[in-house]
Amino acid sequence: MITMEFDDFTLINTYCPSSGERLKFMGKRVTFMRHLKEHMACIKRPKLWIGDINATTSTADVWDGQVNPLRSTFPACTELEREELNGIIRDLTLTDLAKSHGVGPPGDPGFTYFANEADFRMNRGIRVDMALACRALLGKVRGMQVCSRL
Repeated sequence: MITMEFDDFTLINTYCPSSGERLKFMGKRVTFMRHLKEHMACIKRPKLWIGDINATTSTADVWDGQVNPLRSTFPACTELEREELNGIIRDLTLTDLAKSHGVGPPGDPGFTYFANEADFRMNRGIRVDMALACRALLGKVRGMQVCSRL
């Protein structure tokens, strides 16, 4: 995690640990997210949180809307991971900039992780990299784009 103070806001850039294959690192991930939330709650200035969060906020962040019943056992797609992430967003009053400002060209949902090259070519991914801002910064954001097709 990198925390940087700018004149008007604090930037928090994170790589959140993945829960791993068969969710074997879920305990470590939950502990990390709780410590991260405590760290960000102590920052009293406007905040912008960006990075690889390794979790989805909803089924809309999954290419198939998570219709596969096994998807809820995949890393980044479990109910616990969503609850942790959405709890931070709610409690720290953050806004998902991809949802408020759009993420890319029309028809591109802004997926940022693909399991393999074939999934990339078919745009079957999930959105786990995010930019989340407090209300005080929303009017200062001119735009956002996820360049997932590079």
